[in-house]
Amino acid sequence: MKRVLALVLASCALAGCGTISPSTATRQWVTKTGFTAAFHNIHDDVDRTVMYLRHQNRDTRELRTLCRIVSLDLHKLNDTLPSPDTQANDLLAQGLDRLSRGTARCSAATGDTSPTPLLRDFRAAYGGIYFGALRLWSVAGLPDPTR
Repeated sequence: MKRVLALVLASCALAGCGTISPSTATRQWVTKTGFTAAFHNIHDDVDRTVMYLRHQNRDTRELRTLCRIVSLDLHKLNDTLPSPDTQANDLLAQGLDRLSRGTARCSAATGDTSPTPLLRDFRAAYGGIYFGALRLWSVAGLPDPTR
């Protein structure tokens, strides 16, 4: 009986070793992976591409270049995943998936392509990415760096 009690106490003591709170784990992950910088890159390049799509006279090569830059950004952001927070991972994955499809269509576009479906893709995709990032910063106890 004493051995069983000692084993239970030792197991309980060891179970507490090495565990950290979800907030601490997420904060460390955000810092270690450079997630915030990757988020800002994608934000800036999506914004630049959306503004360019709104121009009347779009050059096909320039549009495709901007879309390929966004595609590179989404791969960089995706490389930071998975985070310690599954809900944030789901939101980010949905946004990145939508952005991937949008950048593929955008990369095949010409200057005469209607911007409406591309703008819709970029808005919806960025929304998922933004809410995933907000979730991460909230869990980590960090302020929203976009404000």
